[in-house]
Amino acid sequence: MIIEKHEVAVEPKLFAQEEVNSLIKKRLARERKKSAELIRQLSDYIQVLSEGGE
Repeated sequence: MIIEKHEVAVEPKLFAQEEVNSLIKKRLARERKKSAELIRQLSDYIQVLSEGGE
C-alpha cells in the first residue's frame, strides 16, 4: 500500500476585532458552563459528605 503525502499551504487568517470578540465570548460562555457544572457536582458531593454519607 502506498500512502501519498500532500502538503497544503494555508494562509494565516486575519480576524476582524468583531470576530475575535465573538470567538472569545463563545469560549467564555463554554468555560462558564463547564465551571458551573463542576461547581454543582462539587456542591452535591459536599452536601452528601456533610450528611454523613459517601
